[in-house]
Amino acid sequence: MSKFKTKLTEISRIDSIDYNNLGFGKYFADHIYVSDYKDGEWSKGEIKPYEPMEVEPGMCTLHYGQTIFEGLKAFRDFTNGGINIFRPDMNASRMTSSAERVCIPPFPEKQFVEACSELVKIDAKFIPENQGQSLYIRPVCYGD
Repeated sequence: MSKFKTKLTEISRIDSIDYNNLGFGKYFADHIYVSDYKDGEWSKGEIKPYEPMEVEPGMCTLHYGQTIFEGLKAFRDFTNGGINIFRPDMNASRMTSSAERVCIPPFPEKQFVEACSELVKIDAKFIPENQGQSLYIRPVCYGD
């Protein structure tokens, strides 16, 4: 059971992926994790179907570049079975450092790791079966 509110997609995009012709930013998994900052704290967040995001035209990221991102990979463990995420704690730490630099409230590092882990569990079918391939995860945070 997920510790985050979760709404699963009704129609998966898994059959649209050509695993012999993968490309960066070409295919997207079925779900995203979203958390909002309100009243001085980050929400617990939720996992929901991948969809366009509504943004406020006056948001800071459009006018002042107040955006940060990380990139990490989930891959199959061919030796022991299962799935690994490469050093999510280090990505969480870098995300905190970046947030402090651009004056965005830092996202809780434990929640960052938990959200990435839960999202990967839900979309595990998107992790390629071939050695040397991975599911790329792109956490993004922006000010509005």
